Amino acid sequence: MYVNLTSQKRMFVEGERLPIDHDKEQVAALMLDAYRGTIDDEGESIVEARAEIDRTFNGEYGRFLPEFSRVVVRDSQIISAILVTEWQGTPFIAFAMTAKAWQRKGLSKSCMINLMQDLYESQYSILRLSVTTTNLPAVNLYVSLSFVSQQNA
Repeated sequence: MYVNLTSQKRMFVEGERLPIDHDKEQVAALMLDAYRGTIDDEGESIVEARAEIDRTFNGEYGRFLPEFSRVVVRDSQIISAILVTEWQGTPFIAFAMTAKAWQRKGLSKSCMINLMQDLYESQYSILRLSVTTTNLPAVNLYVSLSFVSQQNA
């Protein structure tokens, strides 16, 4: 899916900040919590989740863009994260995840709006992502943000 970037009204998200290298362990644990029991759950272990986050931060899925990525922290715990890379010259959402206890509260949507505005202000014109089409909560979120399917392009 992709969206043509336009100016967005920023949203206040308590605890929102840019990720740092020190966050990798918590983001890996968040990944397991967020994806467990979903269509995207492949039964990964914490070791596999750590490796996946390391690969993302180290640029194996395109150059990691921490200046556009987001984490949300509450009570010293990362409860939501969006990790952005640059793939084929275009910003790409590598991972978007929210802890089960915090899902459906607008965290991902608000953070996505904020990162879209940052990308727009940095002269990017498009944002891409890949989503499992049967992951309806994620698809609905992205459609609500004006993302469209690549097939419709």
